[in-house]
Amino acid sequence: MSTLFGFGYNGFAQISDNSPSTTTQSPKHSFSRFISTPSEIFRKQLVNGTFKIVIKWSSIHLLKDQQVICASKSCPCCFSKSVEDFKKLKLVDVDLNGIAGYVISCTEGLTVMNGYGCHEKVDPVIKDSSCTFKTVSVGDTHVVATKADDTSGEIIYTDSHYIYRPLSLARVCQVTCGKEHVLILTESGDVYSFGIGSRGQLGHGIPNSEKEPRVIEALQGIRVSAISCGGWHSAALSAIGDIYIWGWNESGQLGFPMKSKPTLKAQHKKFITADSYYPTYCDKETQEKSSENIENKAEQSEHEILNYRTQSNNKLESSLESEKINEDEASCSRVKDLSSHGDVALQFAMIPSLLDFPDDITVSKVSCGSRHSAAVLENGDLYTWGWGKYGQLGHDDTNTLDQPTQVKMLQNKRVTDVVCGAWNTVIVCETPTAAHCQTSLKSLEKT
Repeated sequence: MSTLFGFGYNGFAQISDNSPSTTTQSPKHSFSRFISTPSEIFRKQLVNGTFKIVIKWSSIHLLKDQQVICASKSCPCCFSKSVEDFKKLKLVDVDLNGIAGYVISCTEGLTVMNGYGCHEKVDPVIKDSSCTFKTVSVGDTHVVATKADDTSGEIIYTDSHYIYRPLSLARVCQVTCGKEHVLILTESGDVYSFGIGSRGQLGHGIPNSEKEPRVIEALQGIRVSAISCGGWHSAALSAIGDIYIWGWNESGQLGFPMKSKPTLKAQHKKFITADSYYPTYCDKETQEKSSENIENKAEQSEHEILNYRTQSNNKLESSLESEKINEDEASCSRVKDLSSHGDVALQFAMIPSLLDFPDDITVSKVSCGSRHSAAVLENGDLYTWGWGKYGQLGHDDTNTLDQPTQVKMLQNKRVTDVVCGAWNTVIVCETPTAAHCQTSLKSLEKT
């Protein structure tokens, strides 16, 4: 049997209703606003067999036996507002990530939910009752679904209704959405990306946006087995257990030293972004405030969400028009392999770079949050790095780290999976073997 632990943002008691004396108290709630050490969740649920962890900034859910279970009784999600309706549905996949709304994939088709419990069925462009939806991933500006025939497509809101627009890729095995970009993994191990690329999150070497999926050339020749999108960064796990990571490194989420001061000339500012509220070359304090302002859009009222989604396609079109960039200017930010650059400070990496781990131990899982990342090693150890304001790194503090660091609170547990939400992290643990205890102890002694 598996045990689930969560840590990070706890503003809606999605991790714990208890308030540890070592953490900051919220004046409006009896529980802590954040939990910085692993705390068991779903205690009353028998967590075995097949299940999926689904995280939104304000809630944590478990998809099991074709039903969704909320971690908190005070959960503000649409599931708690339409309990009876959901009991009638046989859910295949659910994703509540991002601020764009609530999207449900069920055996009857694809349905979009809003915060009031209302739902609307997605109209497929090509009617095909024999091909059902299989998975769905939601970001701020994109929703991408896969079907049982291993094709994929976008969910577009147009003319006051939702439609499914097929993408040209075949044999798709995984899709994942960041805030403004999408990664797609095919059965051959190739990775494609599209969306807004203002922070290098698409991995094409320049900060241009892409309207259609484009293969990441830097990963060709490397068989990728899993992908993950963060807010503005991306990661790929190879079949031999290596992590390749790229995008924004403002909080050390790439695992490389952060850049605290601008080093490029002022005239290079223009190529980094198409939107004035995405400053990249500025001091650390300004970046932190800018990032929090962007993420706090998630806390706006639910009736504004559809308006945000309606404007998303226009935003991408505007970005594509304004990002006609001189490649000579953009080339000053390209880094081919950061692992050989020692302690060179980095603000972003526009192509995938290899991330090293202690003793060359193989990585089995990788996940990206809004501005933090996590990896599970083959020996069952958990490493986290990046932004830690809400304790989402699990190190019993709220520090930000720019290198992978083992979570020492788990030395007696074997981690088998990790899922990062925007401001949370949830891990799956199993009873450790004697061999794991020995290797984990050796790792802790070295640190």
